[in-house]
Amino acid sequence: MFQDRSAPADGFTLKDVLFIVDRIAQCHEKAAKALRGMIRAQKDAELAYTRLREAGSAVAQLFRGFTSGTDRAST
Repeated sequence: MFQDRSAPADGFTLKDVLFIVDRIAQCHEKAAKALRGMIRAQKDAELAYTRLREAGSAVAQLFRGFTSGTDRAST
């Protein structure tokens, strides 16, 4: 590797800039990973909601069946 002897007036060397860019890339990777996790969690939640809604519908059908069967038996 070469040594950066021409530091800018604000004091940042090439090594400093590369370190900052590397840290930004790491933060970006962590944010992307978190976002993928959130998307996966949302899909799981949507699937769970759909299944819960289907189960509720099935229970409602059962009750309707029992209610109509009870009414017929009592008449």
